Amino acid sequence: MKPIILCIASCALLSINCYSQSQEREHPQRNPPKEAIEACANSAENEVVTFKGRRGEELTAVCRLVENQLVAVPEHHKQLTSNEQ
Repeated sequence: MKPIILCIASCALLSINCYSQSQEREHPQRNPPKEAIEACANSAENEVVTFKGRRGEELTAVCRLVENQLVAVPEHHKQLTSNEQ
């Protein structure tokens, strides 16, 4: 009986580990682009700023405190819709 329980527990732990690794690959943690940090360098939290994005497009953003750093977060960014509501 103990070997069966050990086998089931091992399979469960392996499944959890594989799931968490797949989530990390699908949603990797990325650092904000330097342009987003520079856009808020002389601004206050919740201030609206504009800056050029990675592809050279003009973005309107709000300065948000992200990991103790002010960062310009574009209006359409998923962080605003998922984490701040």
